[in-house]
Amino acid sequence: KVELHSELIISWDEVSGADYYVVEIPEIDDPDTVLKVIASKGELTFEDSAGTVYLTGEDVKKSEAGYDSDANPIVSLEFTESGTKKFSEATAKLAGTQLYIKLDGVTKSSPTVNEQITSSSAQITGIGSFAEADSIASVINAGTMPFEFKVQESNRISATLGDLALLGSI
Repeated sequence: KVELHSELIISWDEVSGADYYVVEIPEIDDPDTVLKVIASKGELTFEDSAGTVYLTGEDVKKSEAGYDSDANPIVSLEFTESGTKKFSEATAKLAGTQLYIKLDGVTKSSPTVNEQITSSSAQITGIGSFAEADSIASVINAGTMPFEFKVQESNRISATLGDLALLGSI
């Protein structure tokens, strides 16, 4: 089971010799849009203003929204071993400029690189709200999945039905 953020949960089961993934997303208003996003493999890139790609989704282990010690919203990133090296090189070159985080060629975040970062983790700061941080983390996590989803089945369970099922299971 991989929890991408506090609400979106992806789990898998092996059924009849093939892997099947179950995606659970509580409290969404537009399931059709969510299905389109899930079914498309997002290409995540970290680029400079000229479009030079320094990292891809394969270089990121995970990201998550949170708060810093002053209760400001942040996105924490953790890189793979090769991603750590690439990120270090990128931040050395781009110190004082912006690093563009793109999903399918669309800029989702463009933080300013303050200094070279040589560790396997980094933080994106200066984010306006936790919802924005959560959105950025979700975009990064979606771009780290090395596969495409094919929607086999879609179900929508109302809150009332979900509550009844919960009560019945206690």
